[in-house]
Amino acid sequence: MRDLESLRKELKNKERTIDHLIRYCSTRTDNNPNYSLLLGAGCSVTSGIEPATKLIKKWKEELYLEEITISEEDYDPNTADAFFKEKLWYDPRNPYSALFEKRYDLPRQRRMFVEQEVRDAKPSIGYSYLIKLVESNFFKTIFTTNFDDLINEAFYQFSNERPLVCAHDSAISSITITSKRPKIIKLHGDYLFDDIKSTLRETESLEDNIKNKFSEFAKDYGLIVIGYGGNDRSIVDILNYLLKNEEYFKHGIYWCLRKGSYINEDLRKLLWKERVYYVEIDGYDELLAEMHDKLNGGELPIDSSYLDQKKDDIIDNIVSNKMLKGTDNKYIIQDFEKLKSTRNKDIVKKFFDFMDITEGIENGSTEKFIEKSKLQNFNTDQREKLAEINNEFFIKNYVFGESVIRSQLSDIIEKDQYYLKLLRIQAQFLKKLGKIEDAKEVYKEVLKYDASNVKILIHLSKLYEDFESKVQYLNKAISVDPYDSSLRSQLIEIKLIEFNNTLNKSEFQFDLNEIEKEINDSLLVDPSINNNSWFLYFRLLSLKKINKDDFVIESEKIISKLEQQDPLFPNLVEQKVKLLNLEKKPKEEIYLYIQNSINKSISSIQKKYLEFLLLDEYSNKNDNRLLQDQFINIENKYSVDDDYLLKKAELTFKKLKNLNESINIMESLSKKGDKANHLLFHLYLFNNQIDKAEEVIKEIQGDKFDYQIQILNKKENYKESIDLISQKLVSFPNNRDFIISKSYCLLKNKDFRVAYSFCNEKLQNSNFSDRYLLVNYYIAADNIKKPIKKSKIEAKILDDKNNSDQIILAGHALLDNVQECARLLNKLIETDYANKFIISEWPVLEKVLKNQKIRQILN
Repeated sequence: MRDLESLRKELKNKERTIDHLIRYCSTRTDNNPNYSLLLGAGCSVTSGIEPATKLIKKWKEELYLEEITISEEDYDPNTADAFFKEKLWYDPRNPYSALFEKRYDLPRQRRMFVEQEVRDAKPSIGYSYLIKLVESNFFKTIFTTNFDDLINEAFYQFSNERPLVCAHDSAISSITITSKRPKIIKLHGDYLFDDIKSTLRETESLEDNIKNKFSEFAKDYGLIVIGYGGNDRSIVDILNYLLKNEEYFKHGIYWCLRKGSYINEDLRKLLWKERVYYVEIDGYDELLAEMHDKLNGGELPIDSSYLDQKKDDIIDNIVSNKMLKGTDNKYIIQDFEKLKSTRNKDIVKKFFDFMDITEGIENGSTEKFIEKSKLQNFNTDQREKLAEINNEFFIKNYVFGESVIRSQLSDIIEKDQYYLKLLRIQAQFLKKLGKIEDAKEVYKEVLKYDASNVKILIHLSKLYEDFESKVQYLNKAISVDPYDSSLRSQLIEIKLIEFNNTLNKSEFQFDLNEIEKEINDSLLVDPSINNNSWFLYFRLLSLKKINKDDFVIESEKIISKLEQQDPLFPNLVEQKVKLLNLEKKPKEEIYLYIQNSINKSISSIQKKYLEFLLLDEYSNKNDNRLLQDQFINIENKYSVDDDYLLKKAELTFKKLKNLNESINIMESLSKKGDKANHLLFHLYLFNNQIDKAEEVIKEIQGDKFDYQIQILNKKENYKESIDLISQKLVSFPNNRDFIISKSYCLLKNKDFRVAYSFCNEKLQNSNFSDRYLLVNYYIAADNIKKPIKKSKIEAKILDDKNNSDQIILAGHALLDNVQECARLLNKLIETDYANKFIISEWPVLEKVLKNQKIRQILN
């Protein structure tokens, strides 16, 4: 056997240390990585996946006992080894693949075995170190021979970054070197599909597209290999081929080997070549721990924002890892202790001792104020002051915290990183205090010293209400980073929203064809399924108002293309569910499709999204018994979090009609973001708890105008509402929501003549296209004795199949069709219990409310 010790005697000059490796990684140009990673099966062992050596031993015994009729007690491994060496199908250089193929005849059988093996695996601490090194730009591309989803799962558990994942030869072309997102390339496929490569014949060569992409990355990056023994020809052959040309692997290949590792002949020959070296390591977790400690300054490998979400489960999984329980690696030991300490309630102070304060103080974001490597530039006083400020945010003492920042800023002469960090935190405090204009000015001050900061440009885009400013700042961000598809999709989404909200479409600055071109441009930059522009395209199709058959054809084309990348991608599953509903497929078929997607998914984040999708589908189909059973199923199956409680509260009110129970669930949430506060606000209003609703508004980020109008209307202070909306319309004269809201308030305030003139003017400008405004126009006309012909109401409202049930209800109310009003009211309340509270306030229902049947329904 050729092990590491014998290799060292033969190739002592080729050995490099971990310190060498760390130094080579740290000497970057323009913060760009020098190396890609190649991870093999050895990296997955401490995450709960059985090592190849154990499976080889197991399969040898099983196959031997099938061939030779003896008892298990009489089995001798040495005799079995001699037996297999005589078999033509057995390859002693790669026993794993040979035995795997012999043990399982068909690719599907092998896939099912792999699926069972990886099902319960959880990322070890090594993967949390890996994510931190990726976030710090020491690595951006990870090749792996593994079928498991541990790398992607680690991104979901420990990071806000979402990697591009490619497991198929046909999809590899969508991944580009220029993309700044992390890239995971599965060289042998994914266990979810039957075409995984795991046997001798299957691993003879890489697919052409993957081979070409591997070569493309080899031109710009070196390669660090961890946990991979080089036992299949496919990868070793391409490495040998590329090493013949000096244009490839200019930073070298560094092959990490554990003490006692078996070195096969192919790997030994490879290590003889120029630009190839070996490094002795204790293991994958140990190596990544040391690299993280020395490259990232010893910060904790999990961001504080993730400790609010299933923190105990994540920490317990890491620190109780049986494979690392007896480790003597000092870096892992110290991080285990730090992680255990975070279970104290004083999270903020504990964490500041070990890691950077992030902008995660707002809504769980893990966006960093500065590069982590610059954190060590802060002195002790600065770090303590930042800890104090962070604590004030944590306890919601925004006024005092912001005053502390102002005091600090006044003492700063040099506009250094500490100054910029304080400004960025100050902006978060100002947003919490509702001082949006001040927050804008603070962000603009940051841009004076850091003009290319994309995240600041995004913040400013979100702070501005007007469409032009939003577009201006996003365009600046895109000019800085033209290859970031997320920026392009944000811009497209803003344009689609603005188009939908513009009453007179002819006044809109862009037409839908221009937006379609921007979507196509975005997909050229990043054609992967992670690009949200794919799903904005579906929204575009809806706005185009094409006929149903054409919509189905176009949707099927996109879905078919995306399923080749990842058929379990949650947004894709959701879009396919919408298509199945549009095609009027049986609900049982739709339920089964979602359930199968849940069963096949191994990412906990994806599973949660899909479980929620199933809840929504039960809700949409009014299957309340299945909905309640699913609540029980989820609570028995998972450790539930605030996201689940929010979903449960929403559906408990919407479908089960239990307002008080929904409020109780919402009040129990440990952390309420804007989405949670939005729901709680409305629940309080429906329950006539106006004071509590007003308190919730204080916690909501961004524009609070709509909430303030709803409070005024609940208090029947319509005059003030009208004045405030009129002020908004000066700046946004074509905003559909503001126009409809003003017409509603005018009707509620009994200003029928003003309402008639206002609606008439706006409808003429938009060719009488908006049905909600048209209904309000008809109400105003009726109240000033300008009756509308019944035939016109029937033609405009009742006969248009594109109108919603709400509009049809309004049409029947205008015509005093009580029976139809009662039928539609019952249907709408069954669909969403909130309709009972909202519709009861409609001016159009005032006449039919005199009918006892209608009153009973609404009461």
